[in-house]
Parts: sequence; structure tokens; C-alpha cells
Amino acid sequence: EFKNIAAVSARRIELHIASELPDIYADSEALGQALWNLLDNAVKYSPGDAPVHVEAVREGNFVAIRVCDEGPGITPQERKRLFRKFYRGSAAESAHVKGAGIGLAMVDYIVRAHGGLIRVESEPGKGSLFTILLKLEAS
Repeated sequence: EFKNIAAVSARRIELHIASELPDIYADSEALGQALWNLLDNAVKYSPGDAPVHVEAVREGNFVAIRVCDEGPGITPQERKRLFRKFYRGSAAESAHVKGAGIGLAMVDYIVRAHGGLIRVESEPGKGSLFTILLKLEAS
């Protein structure tokens, strides 16, 4: 669904899903909303026609869903507050990006409700990588 919306803005979403990805127990609508929020941010903050990369792979006892952008990056100080409700980073203000600052807080809430973790890796000027880690189903 998001690829169709991204196509309107000529944004490429590059998708890689590992073959034979194991099952997870999850609310697909809620996780879909979390992924949508990450993709929406990646598109908002990436320059020009820079692609957004999405990957789903097995990482140990987890399924990892990664969203990587080529945006302005996030300082270490801002990364500490990134998942708080109503927090908006300096990039949002300087780029005049609309939003209420609840998208990443909602992502964090959804992922934690699934027993998972959300990680962010970022440096100013080098884009951001958000990773959702979800536990594999018990056998």
C-alpha cells in the first residue's frame, strides 16, 4: 500500500524480504501501522528522490524489520527523546515537516506490546536506520 503512495511523489521503496522468513505471532494491522509510520518519516525526511530501503530478515531469535533512509540523521541527544510523545526533533522544525510528534511514540508502543524492541542508529548527515525486532514463535 505504501509503495503506491510513495510512487505519487516519485519515491522508490526498495524492499528485501528474506526467503523462508519464520512466523511471528502479531497483530498485522498494528504492526502495519508501525511500519507505515516509519516509512512515512523516512519519505518525509529523505532528500529529493533518495530511495527508502526496507528489509525483513531473521536476526537470531527475532525477525528484524529495518527501514533505512538517507535523511539528515539524528543527533545522540535527540535519539534519547525520539520515542517520547509529542517530541519533534530539530530536523522536523528546520524542514517544516508537519506532524504532532506521536508517530514514533506509537511505533514504540506497538512494538513493545508485541514483546519486541525498536532500535535506531543514526548520525547527523548520514541518514537513519530503524529496526523493529520481534520474537519468533515458540516451537
